[in-house]
Order: sequence, then C-alpha cells, then structure tokens
Amino acid sequence: MKKREVTVVFLFAIFTLGAGFIGNAVDAVLTQQPQGQSLGMLIWLVLPLMLSIIIRLSNKGFFEPIGFKPHFLKNKSVYAVALLIFPFITALSIGIAFLFGCITVNNYDRSLIGAVIVGAVVKNLIEEITWRGNMVPFFEKTGWNDLSIYLVTGLIWGCWHIPYYLFFLNIDNSAKLGLIFAGIFYMLFWTPLLVEVRRITGSFWPAYLLHLTEECVPMLLFVTVGVYRLHGFYDVIMNPITGIIPVALILICGLYLRKYRMNR
Repeated sequence: MKKREVTVVFLFAIFTLGAGFIGNAVDAVLTQQPQGQSLGMLIWLVLPLMLSIIIRLSNKGFFEPIGFKPHFLKNKSVYAVALLIFPFITALSIGIAFLFGCITVNNYDRSLIGAVIVGAVVKNLIEEITWRGNMVPFFEKTGWNDLSIYLVTGLIWGCWHIPYYLFFLNIDNSAKLGLIFAGIFYMLFWTPLLVEVRRITGSFWPAYLLHLTEECVPMLLFVTVGVYRLHGFYDVIMNPITGIIPVALILICGLYLRKYRMNR
C-alpha cells in the first residue's frame, strides 16, 4: 500500500461522513427552510465534491482526466448496460408480478414525478463527479486490489448517506435504522458495477446514467412516488431495488465487466 494515499482516503472518509452532520447543525440554526431543499442538505451533497477537488489539486501527479469526455464510440456496449440494466430489471419484475398477481397499482401524486427526475438529474451529477469522476482514480493509486477498492468506496459512499436518512429524508423515525443498514448493504453490491463502467470507459458518464436510471425508474416507481407495490415473498426476491435476484444480477454484471476490462 501507498501510505500517503491511504492516509488521504482516511481523511476523505472522516470529513465526508461528517458532511451531513455539519449540514444538520446549519439547519438547526436556519430553521425556516423548505423540506428537502435546505442549506444543510446542500452542504451534505457538495462538501465531498469540494474535498475530492482539494485532493486532486494537492496531490502531485493526480491530474488524470475527471472523465468529462464520454468516450462513447469505443464503449457503446458499456453505455448500453449502464442505461438499460435498471429499466430492464424493473420491466421484468413488473411484468412477472402482473402475470402472477403479485402487484398493486397505487394512487400517487403525478406532480411528484417531475420534481423527482429534476432532483435526480442534479444530485446524481454532483455525486458521480465526486465518487466516480474524482475518487475512483485516486482509490486506484492506493495500490489496493479490486475487492478492497469496491469495499472501501462502497462503505464510505454508503455511510455518507446516513445523515441523509437521519435528517434530510422525510420518513418515520422507526424506519430510519433499517433504511440505513439496507442502503449501505445495497450500495456495496452496486459499487462494482459503478466503479467498473468508470474504469473501462475512463468517464463518469456511464456511472451517472446508471445511477440516474436507478433513481428515475425503479426508485421512482416503487419508493419516491410509489406507483407500484409488490406483495409477499415476490417482493423479497424480485423487487428491482432490494430483491435478492436483482441485487445479485447487478453484482454479477459488475464482476463480469471487471473481467471484461482485464481481458481487454
């Protein structure tokens, strides 16, 4: 391992995990703010990006491209995976559920759809520039093997969401602890795919598409807007976000792309 890089990762983790708590402290002072659009939430979202930029500028030799160039023509198959895997899993899950009567269509507020999509477009752009654009190349400089990179980045990324669930997401307190553990668990399984599409293409854009479609298709339909609800054991095995089979497919796809990258 390269001690300096590992130390920087450790410091990045500490300040990143503290970002949401700093934001919540700001919101405790500035109480008259709209839900979900507070200054504290903005601090939670932007502080890791600022830290990643400082890391990039303060480390000699760390001037590889962030990944703004899409490199699309050489990586069309990777972009296809990033764009289609979550919609495909969602369509498959819903189709089978209707076939066997394991799904309910809920009454929902259509006005929420546009706000959710706009929020996801902005939030995920900042998030992916930070995590896959800036930090994946730096994590590679630590000398860790791929499994360690997946685990460390996935854990930091997942734990960064803890203040979001605690302070900024409008859910019952009784559900917060379970959501925290579930969120970290699923992000660990999604991380290999997000990391590998970035490493193969040299661009954060496919990771952005992957993250964006996750929030704008299954997350929107089943959680944020709640168009559908799955029933019983089918929900456990085929929920497109939390189901055993979809989560396993995302992990397998990420590991397959790792093999593809190494062979190429």
